[in-house]
Amino acid sequence: MTDRSSIALGSSAYTMSACDQYDKDGHQELSKSYQYFVDQNMRLQQENHRYGVVISQLQSELSQCYIQCSKQESTIRSLQQQLIDQQCTFDRKFSEFLQCANDYDQRKSKQINHLHSNLQQLSSTLSSLQRKYDDLHCEHCKLQSLYAHLEHENMYKSWKWHDVFKWITSTLHDARLAKYEQILYDNLKSQDITGCVLASLNEDDLYDLGIDDYFDRELLCQYIQQLVTVKPAAPALALFAAADQDHMNRTEQPPPNIAAHHSTALQPPQQQQTQQPPQQQQANINTAAGEIGSALMHHKHFSVAQLKEIRIRQKNIVYVVGLPVSLCNAKLLKSSKWFGKYGTISRICFNTSPKCVKANSIPTFVTYTNEEDAWQAIEKMNLYCLSDGTRLKTNYGRTKYCPAFCESKQCRNAKCKYLHEWADFDDIITEQEINDFNAIKAGPPSSFNKKQ
Repeated sequence: MTDRSSIALGSSAYTMSACDQYDKDGHQELSKSYQYFVDQNMRLQQENHRYGVVISQLQSELSQCYIQCSKQESTIRSLQQQLIDQQCTFDRKFSEFLQCANDYDQRKSKQINHLHSNLQQLSSTLSSLQRKYDDLHCEHCKLQSLYAHLEHENMYKSWKWHDVFKWITSTLHDARLAKYEQILYDNLKSQDITGCVLASLNEDDLYDLGIDDYFDRELLCQYIQQLVTVKPAAPALALFAAADQDHMNRTEQPPPNIAAHHSTALQPPQQQQTQQPPQQQQANINTAAGEIGSALMHHKHFSVAQLKEIRIRQKNIVYVVGLPVSLCNAKLLKSSKWFGKYGTISRICFNTSPKCVKANSIPTFVTYTNEEDAWQAIEKMNLYCLSDGTRLKTNYGRTKYCPAFCESKQCRNAKCKYLHEWADFDDIITEQEINDFNAIKAGPPSSFNKKQ
């Protein structure tokens, strides 16, 4: 019993100690849990405070963004209103412009149609007047030819001995007869050879007059035969036939541009000048007929092949040799610093062949509207030296007779640039003149200094 009670007391004591120990441990754990809870609570409060600060910052930034957005929206609405106003203004002005443009186009269309109708009327009037003028011109030419024919028939018969001498030495101007000038003067004067006896002169008579060379006598006989057989009228008739053909060609072509000619195109060149008295007009006709006869007489002793090789001066064209490539500019040469200071220039042409470009010497043709201006340019610019030593030489331009004209045929080339009428004998360029001009060195200094 005692043992059981002791055992019971021992077990109860152990139980009490175990409970105390448990309570103590539980209290400690509870303390730790509370402390952990306190720590967690502090940490959460700190985080909550930090999040609150961040939220307040974000709210302030969001409010600022709202304010900026509202400002931008108001600006956008203002710009949209301005754009709408500008679009309305543009549409209104563009509509006004289209209306003005349509009105202007309609007015101009009416004016153009009216001008076209006037142009057609003027063109028909011009064509009619041109045909009438051509008919009158042909009649005038025929009457002039007939008058020259009749005038020439009795012209030489009234010559005195000094007129015969002047005709042989001055009018014919033949180098082969120039050597007989003094002896012809003496013999014609001593024998009183007048125009009445010219037709009866033969080779023996010419020998008695002092012409001892047989071929020279033959030449003078030919001149006399041409004079007495009224040959000077032949070129005029040929030219008039060509004028008739040209009139037929022009009647088939459309009328010329009215705007380019205005009222002066409706008048022939003779009517555009001051009206001359009948005596002066008759004198001009006589002079023209004499010039035609003299020109033909000078050209009669040339063969067709020789006529094709003859070079004629163009007195309104300046031929320039030695011009460097750097100056080959038409606008520059037309200026007052160069050829333009001598007169009005209508055209400038450059010969830019590879050979000329390589030699830096470009042949140039300067066409003036006035022959006196061309002569002045030749006088001033011939042998002119540039700053680098380049030398220029100038002369008249050259042309030649149309091959068809030399063969007494009608030229079919409407754009033919050659002559279709006999030039004055003094305008024929001799071979010696060509050689003398070619002998003058021009161009860069290297092209002539070495040969000097």
